[in-house]
Amino acid sequence: AILPTKLIYSLNVVELDAKWNDNLPISKLFANVVFDLVIAKIELVVEFTCKSEIALFETLPIINLLNLEQGEYVTALLNGSNDSEDKYLVFATKSGLIKRTDLAEFYNIRTNGKRFITLRDDDELISVKGTTGDNDILMASSNGRMVRFNENSIRVMGRGASGVRGINLDGGFLVGMEVVKPDEDVLVISEYGYGKKTPIEEYRITNRGGKGVKTINITEKNGSIVSFKTVTDDKDLIIITDTGMIIRLAVDKISRMSRVTQGVRLI
Repeated sequence: AILPTKLIYSLNVVELDAKWNDNLPISKLFANVVFDLVIAKIELVVEFTCKSEIALFETLPIINLLNLEQGEYVTALLNGSNDSEDKYLVFATKSGLIKRTDLAEFYNIRTNGKRFITLRDDDELISVKGTTGDNDILMASSNGRMVRFNENSIRVMGRGASGVRGINLDGGFLVGMEVVKPDEDVLVISEYGYGKKTPIEEYRITNRGGKGVKTINITEKNGSIVSFKTVTDDKDLIIITDTGMIIRLAVDKISRMSRVTQGVRLI
């Protein structure tokens, strides 16, 4: 789902569909889930175990599970299963910084959380992804450019590090980060409801910290980028506007276009 960029203070789980929620192992009786939280300039990770039956059949405010204080909100939800092949967590911030930390750093987490990044002034966490150690990373700026690089260009850092430059935002801000997987498309959504799919092969590998390549032609008609995802045609997409409108689309119905086009209206 692509959500408006505003603070989320609670999360009510009404229904989980395995097709929509790949990060949740809902077929298992118990699911270990890692929530990434933001509190001012301090980032926390909290791990807990919950029964999947509760997630499937009851509405449960997230504040009942996590010790959220005023100003904290959830920014990412990761699968903490021991079956995962992931070895690292990669963090991306609004100012375009990125850091990679060994997953072993988060094996033993206190109930009140653990600091995992030092944020600089006016920065905030945007995305967290698990990686295997040899994945390519995509980072996109609101001004319509995207960079692709291998995660090994990021040195492994301790939990207290701020990170290194992932993308030159050139006056914009980071709208998202994704891990490249085979046979996926890059789906880009603009602020006025336009979007498109582009084959991942059109995004060549460049140096970390560069401006990258154009991913959408920004005009007064479509607006700047607000979000992007890597997708396959067997998925569905949910778009939610800042006024509360919601639409569900089949990804295979969204037009596949080149990087330099402006897209088509989705909502």
